[in-house]
Parts: sequence; C-alpha cells; structure tokens
Amino acid sequence: GDPVRGTYDVYDCADLSAWSFLSEVRAHRPAIKRIFAIGSEHFPDLLYKCYVLNAPTVAALVWRCVAPFMSEQAQAKVCISRGVPPELAEALGGEAAVRRMVALVSEEGEGVA
Repeated sequence: GDPVRGTYDVYDCADLSAWSFLSEVRAHRPAIKRIFAIGSEHFPDLLYKCYVLNAPTVAALVWRCVAPFMSEQAQAKVCISRGVPPELAEALGGEAAVRRMVALVSEEGEGVA
C-alpha cells in the first residue's frame, strides 16, 4: 500500500455516555491542553489523522466549539465518528483489523485505543 504519512491516533469512546465524556474532558482538561500544546509545538507534522470512534453526540458538539480556534490544517486531521470511517478501515487493513486493534488495547487496560 501507500507509505505511512504520519501517525494515526485512534480513540474509542464506545463505553462513554455523553455525561461521562464531558466529565472526562473536564477532569483531564489541563492534561489534554498540555498534550495538544506539546504536539503542536514539537511534532506539528507527525500526526496524520486523529479518529474518535463511537463518539457520543456531545463529542461532535464540543468539537464544533473547539475547531474554530484551530488552523484549517489541524481541523482536517480530526475525524469524529459514530463508527469506523471507511478511510480508517482501509488504512489499517479493514474494519476487522480496527476491531482487533481496539480490542487489544482494551484488553491491556489502556482505556482508549
């Protein structure tokens, strides 16, 4: 296939309700802010695409509030979806490969994929 253009970050929100999603964002806001700052300052071109899978509706609403404060280039790297977007499945070798990856991370106790 095509050469890898950068990293793919994949976050599975399958077990998060709207309320728990907001609670997690609120509780970890300083860490999230710092992670984004480090990434944009030191590795701006390393991230190819960030996928948020099985996202509750509120995730899209939060994204709509945050996105205007980001560059168009950064905005284009984020995909919030209720399922597995076809382009992610294709990049990782099919939807079954995505499910295996998410299951492996869940088994390891990481919490998100």
